[in-house]
Amino acid sequence: MNSPFYHKINYTAPEVSKATPRLMSRRSWLARSTRFIAAASLGTFTVSLGAWNKAMAQGPTGLIVAESSQGIGVYNAGTRILQTYEMGYSETRLGIGGTASGVIAAIENYTGRDTWDIVLLNARTGSEIKRLGMSRPYGFPTSAVAVSSDASTIAFSVDEYDENLDERIEQTLVAQVSTLAGLGLAGAKDPVFIGNELLVQVGDRLHMLDANLDDQGDLGVTVNERIGAASGSRDGRYIAYENGDAIWVLDRRTQATWAATNSVRRRFAPAFSPDGQYLAMLGGYGNRVAGAYVYIIKFEPSVTVNVTDEYTVESSNDGAVPGGGRIVWVEA
Repeated sequence: MNSPFYHKINYTAPEVSKATPRLMSRRSWLARSTRFIAAASLGTFTVSLGAWNKAMAQGPTGLIVAESSQGIGVYNAGTRILQTYEMGYSETRLGIGGTASGVIAAIENYTGRDTWDIVLLNARTGSEIKRLGMSRPYGFPTSAVAVSSDASTIAFSVDEYDENLDERIEQTLVAQVSTLAGLGLAGAKDPVFIGNELLVQVGDRLHMLDANLDDQGDLGVTVNERIGAASGSRDGRYIAYENGDAIWVLDRRTQATWAATNSVRRRFAPAFSPDGQYLAMLGGYGNRVAGAYVYIIKFEPSVTVNVTDEYTVESSNDGAVPGGGRIVWVEA
């Protein structure tokens, strides 16, 4: 197996100009162990959407996956059933990455130190596919783990100490699941795969990388510097992103942008449905002063939706479905 290494992308962001290619120790990427076990299910609950969806002839389908203090919640938009999979302890909630076909990734056993696990799961059953032990000396993850469409590659951002620069840097690591050999993309953060491309943040701007991880340039929009602040439709045409308190959308074909949401509360962490007809997101709910909850709206180009509490995804048992960090929407 080849030793993994850092790779410089010629971004224009100031922090990138400091980055220099260097070899990275093999130990940094090697998995400590690979285990195949079943994740525990905490139960099944009946859930219902708001009144807006009851009037629709055909509602959304697929699985919306969100992380909360209870574990990983998998909401089936077709059957309106919520399942929760228990996860190992993590000090921070970074959210979930995943593929349209239903492979999801989570970080667990993170306690503020420089080691943690990346766990690949089947979103439909909660069964564990693979566990990757990570060791990043003096480093910690700063994003959810993105998964390529064929589940062969993962990507996530980290903040860690760079010996050559004698300072801490943030970068995105892209690695093969089978070997954990990969590349470091200095200055890039919060990655998400969209088809064969990789969407990343550079400062408060969005960049798209091609299949070779070559930078295709600034997409021309400003985004909130936050975990899960941008994602794309399955065909790659539309990019949904946070700007201020609203979710905005970029049409890459026409370069048009518009606010997809309008409300008195902040909306964040957008995720397209697999068929591209709906947008899920997080936001505050009712009179609650803390916590974020899942919302669904119909997606129509150039249309702004006034998002109210009737758009929340709700459980008949526990009320609104909570979430944190990045959320994903996969096929049922």
